[in-house]
Amino acid sequence: MSETPARRVAIVGGGAAGALAAVHLLREPRERRRLEIELIDRAGSFGAGIAYGTSDPLHVLNVPAVRMGAISGRPEHFHRWLAGRGEPVPEEAFLPRGLYATYIRDLLSTSERHAHDARLTRREGEVVSVTERVGRAGPLLDLTFEDGMRVEADHVLLALGPLPAGDPISVPTALKKSGLYVANPWAPGALEAARSDRSVLIVGTGLTMVDVGLSLAGEQGGPRILAVSRHGLLPRRHRRDLTRLRHFHVPTESGRLDPIVAAIFDQVARVAQQGDDWRDVIDSMRPVTPALWKTLKLEEKRRFLHELQRLWDVHRFRMAPYVADRLEHLAVGGRVSFGAGTIVSLELQ
Repeated sequence: MSETPARRVAIVGGGAAGALAAVHLLREPRERRRLEIELIDRAGSFGAGIAYGTSDPLHVLNVPAVRMGAISGRPEHFHRWLAGRGEPVPEEAFLPRGLYATYIRDLLSTSERHAHDARLTRREGEVVSVTERVGRAGPLLDLTFEDGMRVEADHVLLALGPLPAGDPISVPTALKKSGLYVANPWAPGALEAARSDRSVLIVGTGLTMVDVGLSLAGEQGGPRILAVSRHGLLPRRHRRDLTRLRHFHVPTESGRLDPIVAAIFDQVARVAQQGDDWRDVIDSMRPVTPALWKTLKLEEKRRFLHELQRLWDVHRFRMAPYVADRLEHLAVGGRVSFGAGTIVSLELQ
């Protein structure tokens, strides 16, 4: 009797999402069919990606350590992993993102070693196309790489991370070539030239601005920073203690936004009467947010993006207390300032 062929899964993207998808596939119990996983990354760097690829200790997680577990259903896993390495930290600690990349890589290697009837192949290269064809046992997917190599799979999982954004406004070609305009602050060496400038304008006032601002203005003799966005809203700060997570009913039957927003504000008022604050409510929504989004009608999703997204973002994606303290210190000292406004043009002088 011939052996059942292995099920082949190709994961395109080796950052945090791709690596953790591989981790959960490796940990998945199997009865009969073997599993072969191709984890593909164009840079050959597995487990970090944009989110956790930074080595700057000022770039920290925006979720407490005890709630950053990468194993489904085990939010405390990261915290326990640290203790197992002889590095115990308080549950409410906000740790460097580079350390979290180490955790993901270790988790991937451990899952690979302990996998039963599963094999992981790490492959460096850039996939340029995926096409379907009919094989002897059914449909197959062919992945073609930039160098012409091909890999076939039964399933393809795209874990591409955040796609490059376009320029917020029209940027003259001469300005791009000058090196004064930085489209991607996470590109290797992207900020080096700016470190010796007298002043830097950052377009946007979210968490990426916070990271870049601390990296530049936090250095002795670094430039002064002006950060501008349409609303001028900054991420709120985390509490120093853990928020209290609760379950509360959010009406989703109508597919409309208003009942959901009303339920959230009612819960904020309720927890305030109990001596807590809005952070408890926002953090309690974290596990159910994807499901809530799916229930909304298309026009309601568009309305959220137009009217409420920025307000939600600054409350949901908050600064660690230590980070907020440093940013405030820089602002008081005149090293960093913020404003609301719309940039309509850029010119090279």
